Amino acid sequence: MSKNVSQPIDTVKLSKDIQKIVLDELATCPVGKLQLPDNDLKGVHDADKKIYECLVSFFHTQQLPANIYIESSEPIFYHDTPEFCIFIDPIDGSLNRDLKVGDPSISIAYAYGQQPRFSDIFSGYVYGLHSGDSYYAQYGKSYWQPHNHTEAIEISCDTTVTKLEDAILYYNDGYGQNFAKQALLKAGALPLKVKHHNAFDNTAMEICQICRGVAHLRVEARSYHHQGKLKGSDHANMLAAFSIGKTAGLLVTDLAGNVLDNLVIEIDNVQDFICASHENLLSETLDVLANNQTLLMALFHEK
Repeated sequence: MSKNVSQPIDTVKLSKDIQKIVLDELATCPVGKLQLPDNDLKGVHDADKKIYECLVSFFHTQQLPANIYIESSEPIFYHDTPEFCIFIDPIDGSLNRDLKVGDPSISIAYAYGQQPRFSDIFSGYVYGLHSGDSYYAQYGKSYWQPHNHTEAIEISCDTTVTKLEDAILYYNDGYGQNFAKQALLKAGALPLKVKHHNAFDNTAMEICQICRGVAHLRVEARSYHHQGKLKGSDHANMLAAFSIGKTAGLLVTDLAGNVLDNLVIEIDNVQDFICASHENLLSETLDVLANNQTLLMALFHEK
């Protein structure tokens, strides 16, 4: 992080206040069936709209020196020169929440300044809607608080695994045929190179699990252009987990190996990325991606 470990507010307390608002509103929204607008798997669900209205009301009472951005919604501006910005994804994984699968999460990130970059993120908070686990970064350290535990546990990445063949990978190709095609073309050979791969398609929670050492790699490679617009996983899905990852020792780059620190945060901007717990895993992953289609063709021609 580019700043020191001081913080302008108690981010964990504020995040838990936001969490309560989201949970209270979700308690009135049905689950267990698809709630899709026009069959758009990445669309804004009814629960997202109701939560946005509640968050607008809440922040009007807070008088924070901050601008607030909520995924797929109009930003809430209060200051021309804010001390910091808050980025909120009320439900990372609305589809999984509808279907009662995976571990969709509340994801909140805090960053210094008016137009912050990834390096300006100073705190993050992720709460699993199904597991009840929470993760957060505060004062330069990362923590995991399991469900029903009163004390948080300081966490860090597992750096003992240094080879892909020993690594556990989170690799997602969901949300329709176009996303699956891009994941295959960019990174389809990668699952063949690891010990095990898994996915429940909730980015923030998957990254947090790497931060506590139960997996080693997360690759997002589904972005594609459609009618002049880039579609895919957006900044909102990874900002809070990026903060938790940085203080847990996680390496985060784009698919070419460029660090994301200098990237200006735009909550709805699409971003492919790699998260790795060790520099050698990152290097091996980049090598596979660079040769992905050659590796796939060799597989198809095996006898």
